[in-house]
Parts: sequence; C-alpha cells; structure tokens
Amino acid sequence: MKKKILSCLLILVVLFTAFIPQSAFAQSKESLRSVTFSNWIRTLGSQYPLLQAYGLVILKQPDLNVKNMSSLSNNQYIARNNVREWLDEYSSKLIYINENMKGLTQRVNYYYDRLYNLSEQIDSNEQAKNSFLSRYNRLQRVMDDVQYKMERTSMNLQAYYDLLAEDSNNFSKKADQATASLNGGDGKATTLRSAIKANLEDIQNELVKILNNPDEVYDFSFKLGTEIYNTVKTGAETKTVDVASIEALGKTLMSSEDLNTKESYSTIRQKHKTVTSLMKQLSEIEHQATEVTIAEDQLFGFTSMVKRQITIFDYMVNEFTELNHIMSNLKEDIMEGNITPSEIKRQLRYYKDIMDEIDKQTGQFEQFTTSVKY
Repeated sequence: MKKKILSCLLILVVLFTAFIPQSAFAQSKESLRSVTFSNWIRTLGSQYPLLQAYGLVILKQPDLNVKNMSSLSNNQYIARNNVREWLDEYSSKLIYINENMKGLTQRVNYYYDRLYNLSEQIDSNEQAKNSFLSRYNRLQRVMDDVQYKMERTSMNLQAYYDLLAEDSNNFSKKADQATASLNGGDGKATTLRSAIKANLEDIQNELVKILNNPDEVYDFSFKLGTEIYNTVKTGAETKTVDVASIEALGKTLMSSEDLNTKESYSTIRQKHKTVTSLMKQLSEIEHQATEVTIAEDQLFGFTSMVKRQITIFDYMVNEFTELNHIMSNLKEDIMEGNITPSEIKRQLRYYKDIMDEIDKQTGQFEQFTTSVKY
C-alpha cells in the first residue's frame, strides 16, 4: 500500500513539475544568443556622410523665385530650416548615443573578469554573491541609462521626421504647381514656344518669297538661292528654322539689290531678333523649372534617408531593449537562486560577445562620422 502511495506521489510530482513555471531567465536565455545587432550601428554610421551631403546640397540650392509663387519660396525656407535642424541637432544625437554605447562596452570590459570569477562562488559564498550583484547592478544602471536615452532619442527623431515628411510633402505640391505653371498649358513657356514657332514660320515664309523671286535667284546669286533652298527644305522637314542658318544668310542678303529681297530681309532680321529674345526667355524659364525639379528631388532624397536612418535606429533600440530585459531576468534568477554558476558563466560569455560586437560597430560608426569633411 505504501509503495502504491509513493508511486502515485512520484507520478504527481513529475506531472506537476511539467507545469511549474521555469525561471524568468531560463525561458529567455536562448534569446540572448539571438541578440546580434545585425550591423545596425555600423549602418547608421555608413549612411551618416551621405545624409550630411544631402543636407549641405539643399542648403546651397539657389533660391526659387517663380513669379506669383511666393509660397514655394516659403516652403524652400522651411525645408532648409529642417535640414539645418538635422545637421545641427539630430545627427549629433546619434553620435551621442554611439558614445554612450561605446562607454557601456568599456564598463563591461572593466567588470567582466571580476563578475566571471565571482559567479563561481555565488552558491556557496553569500559575500561573493553580494559583491557580484553590487557590480552587476552598476552595469545594469548604465544599461538602463543608455536605454532611456535611446528611447528619448527615438521619440525625438520620430517627432522630427513627422514634421519633415509633412513639410516635404507640402514642398512637393508647390513644386508641382510651379512646374505646371512654367511648363503647363497656361504657362509662360507654352506661350513663348507658340510665339517662337509663329516667328519662325514668318521667317520661313519670307525665305520662300525670296526663293520664288526669279530675278533674285538667277540675277543676284545662284549661291543665295541654294542656301535659301536648303534652309527652307530643312525647315519644311523639321517644322522649324535653324536660327544659325538665318544668321549666315543675313550676310548674303545684305548684298542684295532687289527691293523685295531687301524688304524680306528686313522682316527676317526683325523676326530673328524677336526669336532670339524669346528663346532667351524660354531658356530662363526652362532653367527655372529644372531648378525646381532638382530641389524637389534633393529634398525627397534627404527625407527618405532620414526615414531610413530612424528606422534602423529603432531596430537598434529594440535590440538593446531586449538585451537589457534579458540581463534583468538574469539578475532576478541570481537573487532567487534559480540559476547555476555554470549557467551564469555561459550567459556572461554571451553577454561579453554581444558587447564586443557593439564595441566593434561603435568604432566603425566613429570612423564613418569623423570622415565627413565640410
């Protein structure tokens, strides 16, 4: 009977043991091995020079002064202020976080050997356990401080990006309106192109008149007739007139003695001056439209890079938060006696490997950021 009772009790112990919660750290110790930081710190540093370059280019953009579009100038002013804010304040926040993480790795290096040695006596020596926890708590406070600064920085970066994205979107809308105004159906560029086309057609017609004047062609110069014919023929094929060809013809036409030719030449000369002026205006407008497009593209590139930088930073914050959480669980298990010295040593080695990786990446971050030349 006693054997049966003992057997039942043993079975119950085995069954209930399966449902007893394991230590907090035992549940998550595998997670510590998965904390790698996946080159997040290094990537933040590698993108730093490109983002700084984008910002400096935007600050050096020419002022956009499109007629009746003062709002575009205002949006460009806001965009530049956003860039200055990043260069002066937010990029330095990333450097500050990197320095804090670098400092943490140095602190871990300082304490690691002593913690590792003390862990052997945790089960048998209360004084060793207290000494271990005292040093561990100091490290924990540093980690808590770094995590707090990371989370605060993440919030600040996100708030900055939200405003940057909104301002960039507003700039894009105004840039589209400006480009449409310059190049669209109601824009001045379209009017100028129409005027240029009309004047070139008038020049073409005057050239045809000269070409159709038999006295001029045969009595004045066969060469002139050939030159005009080629100019008219090319114009008919391309639907335009080569202005350079008109300039070359001018020297020949000035020598003509035919009154009709002289009159046509006078008209051609005036039309040529008009076309030259119109083309200059069109060139300025098209140059302006190009400047607007380039400014918009550069701001879009800057905004996209900031978003990527913040996304990577948040990955890093999440990884560090997980690491800090696991190390807090380790401390609880040590305090409650739920972990063996050998397991503590194993986890400390994992922790040291992670810190060595962070130390390497923070060094790479420094190399990238200090290579930026203004």
